[in-house]
Amino acid sequence: MDLVFLLFSRYVFCSDRNLIYAVRKIKISNKCDFNILANKIDSHPMVMDKKSSWKDYIYNIEKVYNVNAVKRKTIF
Repeated sequence: MDLVFLLFSRYVFCSDRNLIYAVRKIKISNKCDFNILANKIDSHPMVMDKKSSWKDYIYNIEKVYNVNAVKRKTIF
């Protein structure tokens, strides 16, 4: 829960249960560097938006994570 607020506190939907569940699933997969993700969210805040399911949030977070990346990295 702290990780979600650390990363997404700027957004109104930071307490959305689907977002919390998506971050939990990403953390369990251990494929995401959350420091890189935090930097990408800070530099591209308009890419994140509210979604209706945890799968959509994972897709959206992965889209943020891969902004300006030469090779796509999966995080889940």
